[in-house]
Amino acid sequence: MPYQDLLPWADVYAPWLNGKIVIDLSIPQTSEDRLLCGWRTSVTEELQKRLPESRIVGAKSTVFQGYTRGQSAIYVTSDDEGAKRQGIELFRRAPYSAVDAGGLEENRAIDRIMKIEGLP
Repeated sequence: MPYQDLLPWADVYAPWLNGKIVIDLSIPQTSEDRLLCGWRTSVTEELQKRLPESRIVGAKSTVFQGYTRGQSAIYVTSDDEGAKRQGIELFRRAPYSAVDAGGLEENRAIDRIMKIEGLP
């Protein structure tokens, strides 16, 4: 789903997502995407605000772009430790290294790492 469409999507589907784990795989693709939230928040954090009754997990990796350098890591974040553990277990079933990257706030830096890693 395009980065800029994620939050409006959340507004529509919020009632169906109450109590559910929602995994945000979004990565900013354009300069407009990167400006959407600035440095003080991330789309993953904004998603949690739009879906306060959901358990938001951020999962970001160069793997989703088809770009790898050796074994790729999936950075898993959440302010809900149980949801984060479930996300890590889910991604560990794939041939990637799932990394506990902290709370949702860490997505501010992770989104920028995707740019540094060579993504568009």
